[in-house]
This record gives sequence, C-alpha cells and structure tokens, in this order.
Amino acid sequence: MKKIFLAGIILAAGIFTGCSNDPPPPPPPAEKTESKPAEPAEEKSAQNSAEDLKAKQELKRYVLAIQPYLDHVKANWQDPTDSNRADFSELSRAERHELIMKNMKLLEHNANLSGEMIKQLNQIDTPKAAEELKNTLYAINNFYFKALNEYMDYFSGSEEERHSASGVASSLLKIASMSSSSELDRLIQKRDEIINSVRDVEIDTADIPKPEKI
Repeated sequence: MKKIFLAGIILAAGIFTGCSNDPPPPPPPAEKTESKPAEPAEEKSAQNSAEDLKAKQELKRYVLAIQPYLDHVKANWQDPTDSNRADFSELSRAERHELIMKNMKLLEHNANLSGEMIKQLNQIDTPKAAEELKNTLYAINNFYFKALNEYMDYFSGSEEERHSASGVASSLLKIASMSSSSELDRLIQKRDEIINSVRDVEIDTADIPKPEKI
C-alpha cells in the first residue's frame, strides 16, 4: 500500500515538473498598420538641388541687372587718405579744420553716390533670392548717411568749442573710426561674398533688363 501511495506521489510530481518546463505560449500577432512609403532620398535631394539652382539663377539675374550701378559706384568711390594719422596734435587749428571738412565732403560724396544707386535699385524687381544682397546695399548706404550726420556735430557748437581739445578730438576720432570701421568692412565683405557666390552660375541673359543711363 505504501509502495502504491509513493508511486502515485512520484508520478504526480513528474507530471507537475514536466508541465512547468513547457515554453510559454507565443504572444498574439501584432496588428498590421498601413505605413506610407517613404519618399526616396534621391528624389528629395534632386528637388532641393533644383530649388537651390533656381534661387542662384534668380540672384545671378539680379546681380547682372544692377552690375552697371555697382561698377559706377566702385569707379567713383573715394577713400579717406589723411584720416588714419595717429597724432593729430601736430596739426594746426586750420589744418585740423581742413582735414575735418575734407572728410565730410568725402563722406557726403560717397553717401550721395550710394543713395543714387539705391534709387535705381528701387526700380528693379527684387526676387526673394536677392533680398539679402539688396538689404546689404541699403545698410552700406545708411552707414554713410549716419556717419555724415554725426560729423555735423562738429558745427553744432561755437567756433571756440569746435576748436577746443575735446571738440577736435571727438571730430577727428570719428574720421579715424569711419575710415577703419569694422562694421563697414563687414558689410562690404558680405556684399562681395553674395555676388561672388553666383559668379559661375550659367543663365540666359536675354531677359536681363538694360540699365538706364547712369
């Protein structure tokens, strides 16, 4: 009897052990979701390249349209000559006054030269690709007119105040800073970089508007 009872326990234990070693049932299959096919990378790249080329061609057309005005400004631009002197104390009162007047006239010349070009640019359609160039040319023009207005401070006081040490120092400092302005250099460099970026772009020049007589 004991043998039968023990055999039953062993059999039951074997069945239990065998059941516990069975692998777990597989998870239910995931639901299939329809996904949109991804746009090929080559197609995106081709589209971006086409848009980039179109923008460069628009900018090149604009550059060619305004090039005569840019050449005119460049040919007639006047750079300061005596304004980088380190020690203005060597100059007499008359010499300092002459130097200030000379540089004011130079500034006025460049400001008017740039202003005339801006008037012409306003008559030419500006594509979106050329807005940065046009804004840079506007900034250069504004820089010169702003500097010219600052020079007028020289004439705001009396004769004695103008030739005082502080008055002369202030006016001559403006001359020196104007001739070596990092802001003006940055704007001119930016202008040239934009123009040079499309120098090798090929376009049909038949539809380039001819400039009016300068």
